[in-house]
Amino acid sequence: MTAVPIASTIELSADELLCLRLALELYGDEHCAFGKVENADADRLEVATRQLVQRGLVEKKGFRPDRDLTRRLLVVSEPDARVVLLAATPVSAERIVDAYERTGVFVQHTHPGATHQVGPVLEPREIFQEIMQRFSPRRSTGDFIDLRLSGPEHFVFMCFAQELALGSDRPAVLTGEIPISPVDSTLDGAVLVPGKKPRLSRAEPTLGRLPVPSESEWKDALHKLESMDVIRKMQDGFHLKPYLRDLAVGLVHKTRYVLTRFDYQPDDWVVRDATFVPVPGSLFSCRPFGQGGLRIHELNAADLQRTLHEVVDG
Repeated sequence: MTAVPIASTIELSADELLCLRLALELYGDEHCAFGKVENADADRLEVATRQLVQRGLVEKKGFRPDRDLTRRLLVVSEPDARVVLLAATPVSAERIVDAYERTGVFVQHTHPGATHQVGPVLEPREIFQEIMQRFSPRRSTGDFIDLRLSGPEHFVFMCFAQELALGSDRPAVLTGEIPISPVDSTLDGAVLVPGKKPRLSRAEPTLGRLPVPSESEWKDALHKLESMDVIRKMQDGFHLKPYLRDLAVGLVHKTRYVLTRFDYQPDDWVVRDATFVPVPGSLFSCRPFGQGGLRIHELNAADLQRTLHEVVDG
């Protein structure tokens, strides 16, 4: 039997995968990416069996699957955890890394169309590097942006961001009047929706739509943001400082990357996540802060590595 190239991704048809799962008695648990084991037509299974033998994925005698392939299927069938990197735009979302972890090793799995693609077995450092290489933190020195916004301040900042995202060349201006409707949180919809409510690994709540602040909260937030050098008051209203323009537009109009780790514990799930917003020449992380607030932190290389380790290492 020809050995499977260890570094290659193996593509399996639904029937081939079913044959392998039946032979290995890998029926999966509730977290299995392959789904339930379905009954299949005997003739189709026979055809799939011959295909697996011809491809060198199983031995002709005894129908014993390749050892490396067996390990990959076991990790995806009965995982301890899952790590997902999601690229989300205002209109779509794509999983660009989807890896299952079992006993300290990772296997990536995708399901394009009618086939399943199962990646090679990766060590933690390899899956970490796979994620790390997709980001480019700022390399220049100088002051890095680090904003800790309360709920009302978060609301005001996102009002500026949504104004800028409309594409107008003129600066976004806010007057003393409060917008009528709520605005979307930067982190709304960032994490994959699990089959049941997860237990978060930290105390902050997951953000949704930001409530409209009261008149006093709105005025206080404008005053605080002005003192933080985030906005400035001019004759026609409040303007966002130019150095924050790319960040504000990126929060609502560009691709954000959401890294999430699900740990499957016996009684519940534990979820760790981080949201990254790349802008020209820089990279920001966004995390919940207090009640409805947001921390926006510009990352250097060391910050990025530390943030990724907090999520990926579990």
